[in-house]
Parts: sequence; structure tokens; C-alpha cells
Amino acid sequence: LWAKAKTVTIQVIDDKGTVVRTLQRVPKTGINRFSWPLDRKGYRFPGSQKPKPGSPESGNGGYVLPGTYKLVFTYEGHFDSTMLTVKSDPRMSSINKEEMAENYSMIQPVLKKMDVLAKAIDRIRESEKVMKQVKSMEPEKKTEEVKNLMKIAKVTEDSIKAINTDLFPPKDIQGLYDNPYLVIDQLQRMYSVIYEREPLNGTEKTILHQSEILTDNTIKRIQNFFDNQWAAYQKAAEAARITPFKTYKPLTE
Repeated sequence: LWAKAKTVTIQVIDDKGTVVRTLQRVPKTGINRFSWPLDRKGYRFPGSQKPKPGSPESGNGGYVLPGTYKLVFTYEGHFDSTMLTVKSDPRMSSINKEEMAENYSMIQPVLKKMDVLAKAIDRIRESEKVMKQVKSMEPEKKTEEVKNLMKIAKVTEDSIKAINTDLFPPKDIQGLYDNPYLVIDQLQRMYSVIYEREPLNGTEKTILHQSEILTDNTIKRIQNFFDNQWAAYQKAAEAARITPFKTYKPLTE
């Protein structure tokens, strides 16, 4: 729908010229209303589904700071703009703009890294699909190259399984499942900090720090898998003349 329908695009631009949020709406004839919850562009949570091309931008990046913002409307080659003033919530008297900015400066780098981890998990899921494809393409005649591929494939499957086991709960679990050591469960605590309306306290800063370390280590683990085990598997598949692979760039922000 989003890719085909004629949409209105609204860019929210701060006083530094940075686009902090992009909204899309399919307009109807007449007066149109839309809401913006004063949030910034968000980052994907690790393990969430990869968005389809043309999907609307997600929010959940924390609140914008009080100030003046420019809204730029684009529709069918036509442009218009207006200014919008975001005021401080009177219920948030215990935090000022500078403290909100400090919260933002601590939270955003961690959110960006979590977005990289989401892309790393996408690659793991893609690799599982590729392995199924390679297996379906194995010739009936088991040459030495095919036998070697099958041997390395088992090790590669075990590596992927180990990564998934540390990331997610088992797929066959029914009902509630609680494992505080799972990466995804530990990172969920981070989201309690994103919309914090007070200056971050010591506990919240610790959550941020721990989330950043956990995210960094998991990204490195997945990158190491692709640099070594996956590279060996791909080499073995290519030696067996099976090559349904794509080239990946290093996982970076």
C-alpha cells in the first residue's frame, strides 16, 4: 500500500537542519488530520521483522527537545511548509531542556548499536535460508567436495543454533517463558529508559552501559561467525559448485 498509493510525506526538521522524523500518510479528499507523538525516528529492536521496502518510518526514538521545528510537506511534486513550536510538558518540571538533551546524548548511541544488531540478526536469518537452499542443490553423487561441504554445514548449523539459543527463547515453548540471560530479554530493559521524563539516575545509566556492552559483544560474535565459520562454509559450497551467496559488508553503525 505504502509503495503504490500516493502519499503525503511530512519531514520534521529541527533548528540545526536535521530531519528528526519522517511521516507518511495516504490523504483523502478534503481536510486531513494526522498526529505526531513528538517522537524521533526510531531504531529497530534486535529480532524484530525486517521492514519491507517502502514501509513507513518507525518512531520510538525518544521525545524531541522543546524548540521550533519546520514541517515540510511533499505531495506529487508539490511542496509546502510551516513552523511548529514544541513546548516543555508542564508536568515535567523536574527536568529542563539541557537535561533532556543530556539524556538523549546518552541513549541515542546505544539505540544505534541495537539497530546494527537488528541487521546482524537479519543476516543470521538469511544464512539459515541460504543453507536450506544449498542443501536442496546438493548433487546425488557425493563427491569429496560435497562430503566436505556436508561436514562443514553441520558445524555451521551448530554455530547458528548456539547464537539463536543465546538470543531468543525456544520456538516450541508455549505460554510464558522467562530467561533473564537471553540477550533479547536483557535488552528489553533498555526501552524503559528511552522515554524517561527525569534526568537519568545511576540505575538507568547502568542499564544503558550494560546494554551497550551486551550489544557490542553480540555484534562482534555474529561478525566473527561470518568472518570465519560462514566464510569456510561458503568456500566449501563453492568448491562443490554451489554458489547461492551474497556479499556482506562488515557490521557497522
